[in-house]
Amino acid sequence: MHRYSGSSVAKIRISKESGEVRLEVVDHGLGIKGGAARAKLDGSAPLGVGIPGMRERLHQLGGGLSIDFGTNGTRVVATLPIKKAVAGEAEGDESASSLSVALRSAQDARRRVLIADDHELMRRGLRGLIESHDEWAVCGEAVEGSEAVRKAAELQPDLVIMDVNLPGLSGIEAAARIRQEREGAKILFFTVHDSEEMVREIIDAGGSGYVAKSRASQDLIEAVRNVLGGKTFFPAAAAAAAGRR
Repeated sequence: MHRYSGSSVAKIRISKESGEVRLEVVDHGLGIKGGAARAKLDGSAPLGVGIPGMRERLHQLGGGLSIDFGTNGTRVVATLPIKKAVAGEAEGDESASSLSVALRSAQDARRRVLIADDHELMRRGLRGLIESHDEWAVCGEAVEGSEAVRKAAELQPDLVIMDVNLPGLSGIEAAARIRQEREGAKILFFTVHDSEEMVREIIDAGGSGYVAKSRASQDLIEAVRNVLGGKTFFPAAAAAAAGRR
């Protein structure tokens, strides 16, 4: 809401009522004119992936989503039924766990990307490129290799963009550990190196490709799209080197 509404603050309230957990978020931003809002909600105009994704995921969990657009702000209410606690588990713990899962999954339907790079400006640039596309979202950032491994396990991203040179545990080592824990993890390397030896190391670590930092603005989006689509991304010269392994 902050990204699009222009509101500097928002009110968030979580409550338990009538057998359900209720999350309410209200901002005082730009809002949307009533007619436009109704058109979007009844399907006569495109909403993008965010709102339909939230509604569908909550519906699958037995909950619901309502949105009240106004000219002076927006109110979003998400509800989720409280399941009976299993033996030995407190009802409050069950409710909190269900809400946590729902909020995480219902955030939106975008593909989630974890960025691991120790340079703040580089991370900002990568985030900007990724989030300029509505179908992707940056779910977290890491500045060290061990942090990247931990966050990959916690956040379960669809893609990890990994700098080869990370403090402590290198990007290559971190990628290998991530792949050990989750064999299907997709990892795209980001590096200043562009050599046959580096390509071999990336492939051996289970990487799906790499983008040279000098060509980030030209190659990153195509690389992300390829890897998330189940393909690989290796520049032509590197691909030839990979074929000679």
